[in-house]
Amino acid sequence: MNARGSKQLLFTGFNAWFDISFVDDLFRTQDRSWRELYHYFVLDLPSMAWSLGFQDLAGASLARKLGLEPETTDPMRHNGITGAESNVAIYRALINMQPQ
Repeated sequence: MNARGSKQLLFTGFNAWFDISFVDDLFRTQDRSWRELYHYFVLDLPSMAWSLGFQDLAGASLARKLGLEPETTDPMRHNGITGAESNVAIYRALINMQPQ
Protein backbone atom coordinates (compact mmCIF):
# COMPACT_ATOMS: atom_id res chain seq x y z
CA MET A 1 0.00 0.00 0.00
CA ASN A 2 1.28 3.48 -0.75
CA ALA A 3 0.17 7.01 0.07
CA ARG A 4 -1.71 7.44 -3.18
CA GLY A 5 -3.74 4.25 -2.94
CA SER A 6 -5.21 3.55 -6.37
CA LYS A 7 -5.24 7.24 -7.41
CA GLN A 8 -3.05 8.45 -10.24
CA LEU A 9 -1.05 11.55 -9.27
CA LEU A 10 -0.34 14.57 -11.44
CA PHE A 11 3.02 16.16 -10.66
CA THR A 12 2.42 19.88 -10.16
CA GLY A 13 4.90 22.65 -9.42
CA PHE A 14 5.91 26.17 -10.32
CA ASN A 15 8.61 24.94 -12.67
CA ALA A 16 7.40 21.36 -12.88
CA TRP A 17 9.87 20.03 -15.45
CA PHE A 18 12.81 21.40 -13.47
CA ASP A 19 11.46 19.84 -10.26
CA ILE A 20 10.62 16.49 -11.84
CA SER A 21 14.24 16.17 -12.98
CA PHE A 22 15.24 15.79 -9.31
CA VAL A 23 12.49 13.24 -8.71
CA ASP A 24 13.59 11.40 -11.86
CA ASP A 25 17.17 11.29 -10.62
CA LEU A 26 16.04 9.91 -7.25
CA PHE A 27 13.97 7.18 -8.88
CA ARG A 28 16.79 6.26 -11.29
CA THR A 29 19.13 5.60 -8.35
CA GLN A 30 16.74 2.73 -7.54
CA ASP A 31 16.36 1.60 -11.18
CA ARG A 32 12.76 2.86 -11.12
CA SER A 33 10.76 5.48 -13.00
CA TRP A 34 8.84 8.44 -11.57
CA ARG A 35 6.11 7.51 -14.04
CA GLU A 36 5.28 4.55 -11.78
CA LEU A 37 3.86 7.06 -9.33
CA TYR A 38 2.88 10.06 -11.46
CA HIS A 39 0.75 10.56 -14.54
CA TYR A 40 2.56 10.96 -17.86
CA PHE A 41 1.73 14.67 -17.96
CA VAL A 42 2.95 17.27 -15.48
CA LEU A 43 1.27 20.57 -14.64
CA ASP A 44 3.08 23.82 -14.02
CA LEU A 45 1.47 26.60 -12.01
CA PRO A 46 2.28 29.38 -14.51
CA SER A 47 0.25 27.48 -17.14
CA MET A 48 -2.67 27.25 -14.72
CA ALA A 49 -2.38 30.99 -14.04
CA TRP A 50 -2.14 31.79 -17.76
CA SER A 51 -5.34 29.84 -18.41
CA LEU A 52 -7.08 32.08 -15.86
CA GLY A 53 -5.93 35.27 -17.58
CA PHE A 54 -2.79 36.10 -15.60
CA GLN A 55 0.03 37.37 -17.77
CA ASP A 56 2.73 38.24 -15.23
CA LEU A 57 3.77 34.74 -14.24
CA ALA A 58 6.79 35.49 -12.05
CA GLY A 59 6.41 33.82 -8.67
CA ALA A 60 6.44 36.87 -6.41
CA SER A 61 4.17 39.00 -8.57
CA LEU A 62 1.74 36.14 -9.17
CA ALA A 63 1.60 35.47 -5.42
CA ARG A 64 0.86 39.14 -4.73
CA LYS A 65 -1.89 39.22 -7.37
CA LEU A 66 -3.44 36.20 -5.65
CA GLY A 67 -3.27 37.98 -2.28
CA LEU A 68 -0.48 35.74 -1.01
CA GLU A 69 2.81 36.45 0.67
CA PRO A 70 5.59 35.80 -1.86
CA GLU A 71 8.16 33.14 -1.08
CA THR A 72 11.14 34.46 0.83
CA THR A 73 14.13 35.70 -1.14
CA ASP A 74 16.35 35.56 1.95
CA PRO A 75 18.97 32.91 1.07
CA MET A 76 19.19 31.93 4.75
CA ARG A 77 15.46 31.14 4.89
CA HIS A 78 14.87 29.88 1.33
CA ASN A 79 14.78 26.10 1.09
CA GLY A 80 12.76 23.32 -0.49
CA ILE A 81 10.02 23.57 2.11
CA THR A 82 9.48 27.31 1.59
CA GLY A 83 9.20 26.68 -2.14
CA ALA A 84 6.78 23.78 -1.68
CA GLU A 85 4.62 25.79 0.73
CA SER A 86 4.53 28.71 -1.69
CA ASN A 87 3.61 26.37 -4.56
CA VAL A 88 0.77 24.82 -2.55
CA ALA A 89 -0.61 28.25 -1.62
CA ILE A 90 -0.53 29.41 -5.26
CA TYR A 91 -2.07 26.12 -6.43
CA ARG A 92 -4.91 26.37 -3.92
CA ALA A 93 -5.58 29.99 -4.83
CA LEU A 94 -5.72 29.11 -8.54
CA ILE A 95 -7.97 26.09 -7.92
CA ASN A 96 -10.35 28.31 -5.94
CA MET A 97 -10.62 30.58 -8.98
CA GLN A 98 -11.76 27.73 -11.24
CA PRO A 99 -15.41 27.76 -12.28
CA GLN A 100 -17.36 25.15 -10.33
